[in-house]
Amino acid sequence: METAKILLDKLPEKVCEDVYKSTLKPPLVQVGHVLEDITYALRFFSLPFKMLGFTAETLYPKYQEFLIDSFKKVPAENLSKPSSQIVGPLLENVMYSFDNDELRELYSCLLSSAMNTDLKKDAHPAFVNIIQQLSNVDICILKALKKKSFVPFVQIDFVDNDSVPILTIHEPAVLIDDCDCTHEHITACLKNLERLGLLKFSNLVLAFGDRDKIADILSHPAYSSYHSTMKYLKENNLKINTGEFQIKNGNILATPFGFLFMKTCLNQI
Repeated sequence: METAKILLDKLPEKVCEDVYKSTLKPPLVQVGHVLEDITYALRFFSLPFKMLGFTAETLYPKYQEFLIDSFKKVPAENLSKPSSQIVGPLLENVMYSFDNDELRELYSCLLSSAMNTDLKKDAHPAFVNIIQQLSNVDICILKALKKKSFVPFVQIDFVDNDSVPILTIHEPAVLIDDCDCTHEHITACLKNLERLGLLKFSNLVLAFGDRDKIADILSHPAYSSYHSTMKYLKENNLKINTGEFQIKNGNILATPFGFLFMKTCLNQI
């Protein structure tokens, strides 16, 4: 605990000084009041440095940089104390994400939103633990959804003769630009984001130009077995008596909860 005390005693003065020197230059006493609430939250959970292989010397500059960056996202006139429901668990969780720029930035945006009088009402306490359950691929999908409002998806089912789904052959998949991941990662992350309540699958009528995107998805190598099967059936004039393959398409959309998440956690991204 002595190392924790050293860290916490140094942070307030340094962060106040650096934020004040920034272009924002909010009143120093205002920064001090907000920071007092934040550092109190840091004291509350007894930073388990040694157990995680950290020392106060390594964590101090990381927290310092994180707090200063978060402060600078808030207009000076909007700065206010964040809810302890958010700041407490957030400051603990971010310690595990200092080496992941994507996650760290989400935490920073959430903290800045919680300190911003214009956004704090939208910063839900559950967002802290949601960020903890995201991968970089999840974040890529959310960025694409934030940018375009909806993203086309494809799912392939085997249905009976009454068009009732019997088996999902290919889980819903989308194409995400600049996302270095496999087809399997995309499908898994879509399900994760649905589980977290951030997105939903809709049979919404496709927008102009989305047909080409559906074709692009179906041309992915992951669908080669489906195309081979369909080619074999056609070339041999065969039909499956128990049913048929059915391509289901639509769009993924943000839920109301997802919109709030993107508004407060991706607002600077």
